[in-house]
Amino acid sequence: MLYFIFELLLIAISVFAHELGHFLACKILNFQVFEFSLGVGPKLFTLKNFTLRLNPIASYVVYGYETEDTSTEYSIKKSIVYVSGILMNMLMVVLGILLNSHVFVFINTFLIIFNTIPINKTESGFSSDGKKFFNEIKKIV
Repeated sequence: MLYFIFELLLIAISVFAHELGHFLACKILNFQVFEFSLGVGPKLFTLKNFTLRLNPIASYVVYGYETEDTSTEYSIKKSIVYVSGILMNMLMVVLGILLNSHVFVFINTFLIIFNTIPINKTESGFSSDGKKFFNEIKKIV
């Protein structure tokens, strides 16, 4: 049971790191961040743009970049935001290797693969980072 809880904690850390990548890219590229949430479900705590929620297994960042700008530079910036979560998981794989944590490496490798696959928008409005990234790359090329 303790091992299961430890695995859930590693998943939460990995998902949080992924979303932290998006958050940092947004801040660096001057995109507006409306909310950076650790967890999903009912709010437990809010401080400015950061929200702590009841279920820590998932996290998300709500950011804004919608504009009429169709320039190549703008598409590159959006591509960086989309891929930044995946890059953060790559860093977590390196950390897992250094810490000799095979489970942490596996979780982050799974997140890299899942987020790289171009999944079209579902009924809930979800599109994978990979799909968004490849759509922006098509505009550039």
